[in-house]
Amino acid sequence: MSVRSEWNMACPDCGRDDELSVELKVFATIYEDGTAINDGDHIWDDDSACQCGSCGKKGVVSDFKLPVREEIER
Repeated sequence: MSVRSEWNMACPDCGRDDELSVELKVFATIYEDGTAINDGDHIWDDDSACQCGSCGKKGVVSDFKLPVREEIER
């Protein structure tokens, strides 16, 4: 499994898919003495910031999506 095969994403500049970071919106419970992130409660979409840790390319998720593969007719 890879980010390329699971999310259809890779860096458009260097082609790597193993060091992509995405800005998340996280839901957390707030308390008087701090916060606790609710396990699994986060979201991101095509407009979320994204960057490649390998080459430094920055953009949004849609910039890192690969073209949709067309099914080959038999």
